[in-house]
Amino acid sequence: SNMSKARRKITPVMPSSVIFDIPESYQQTLSNERFLLVDLFMTRELLFESETIFMDGTFHTTPPNFKQVYLIHAQKFGQGTCLPVAFCLLPNKSGKTYTELVEQLKEKANTMRKQFKPKRIITDYEPTLLPVVGQEVV
Repeated sequence: SNMSKARRKITPVMPSSVIFDIPESYQQTLSNERFLLVDLFMTRELLFESETIFMDGTFHTTPPNFKQVYLIHAQKFGQGTCLPVAFCLLPNKSGKTYTELVEQLKEKANTMRKQFKPKRIITDYEPTLLPVVGQEVV
């Protein structure tokens, strides 16, 4: 349709790799606020204070050039409620990638004068993740 043609003319081409510059028009909302990185202080606080976190990846809704969207949920202060606290785009499922993810979380916690040391991590069986969690976190 004419609408689709017009939209394609103004939409940047999808990048062919994960190394790319984000066009300026996609870095801000109409009110000039950043939106590609949603980093809410409240969720970071919960992530680094929660004793129990849940980690899982999905492959069905992953954008091009990424292998999985990895989700981290934290249990809200001993209650049964779990809230999403991190959404991560990962290029693969290697131990090195999971180690980098954990290191980034530790670094973010450190900048907040906190630690990323949950007492319990609940995840499905992912052979490359389990050694990382055992070595880096617990």
